[in-house]
Amino acid sequence: MGMLLANKSGNSIRWGHISWTRLLSLAEMYGWEPSGTTEPHGEPLDDWVGGYNSNDGQYVAPEDAKAMGDALGKALDDIPDSGGNDKTMTYSQGEVTGVPSVDLLISVLGPGIIGPNYKLSLFEFFAGEDKDRLREFIQFCKQDGFFIY
Repeated sequence: MGMLLANKSGNSIRWGHISWTRLLSLAEMYGWEPSGTTEPHGEPLDDWVGGYNSNDGQYVAPEDAKAMGDALGKALDDIPDSGGNDKTMTYSQGEVTGVPSVDLLISVLGPGIIGPNYKLSLFEFFAGEDKDRLREFIQFCKQDGFFIY
């Protein structure tokens, strides 16, 4: 489960929910100002707020995608090429991390959940192989806008 990002050219990339949330935070840290997404499937929704954190089929416009990619490109020099820390951990029942998406998973799925280590800084989180994935995503952002599924 996670976020499948797909553009009109047929290219796609997938991020887990937690990785996607942290990627958005990193982009904002480096100057991306989200302009908001369009309603899923182009249908007007009274309560649509233009969010990026659901996978409802909302659309990220090309200009917004490019701005996101540009901001993430600025972050690359600050992200280590190798990741020394273990990026996964097991969570305990009732543990509160302060990261809403992680806390929700823990409360719903219970003990033994293995997922990204929320204690890592954004730079540590995207270090190593994930830095290469970040580079791929930057190129993806430069191609066109994309849908979030």
